[in-house]
Amino acid sequence: MQISCSFYPPDKGGESHFGSNMFKVILIIIGFLFLGWIQVPKMIKNKWWRDLAFYGIIITLAFYFALTYTLRWPFFNPIKAVMVLMNGIYGALGYEVIE
Repeated sequence: MQISCSFYPPDKGGESHFGSNMFKVILIIIGFLFLGWIQVPKMIKNKWWRDLAFYGIIITLAFYFALTYTLRWPFFNPIKAVMVLMNGIYGALGYEVIE
């Protein structure tokens, strides 16, 4: 029995039953536009500028991760960034850094 540890589901050798990736991307865009259409006018009307900025950041990250998963782009791994930062700090403090 083989266990897959991949982030992506296994390929079945062809297109999925939803069709091409372009169709999936269009569905993602429509979904995120719908979310914006529901949320953003209310925030602008009530002048919730900080909430609108935070919502914009979160929705942009969610859009990126949705496209990353759908199109199988290289995935940004925040753990690697933290490891680089911590290795630099530990190295500056004189600790031995093991990679």
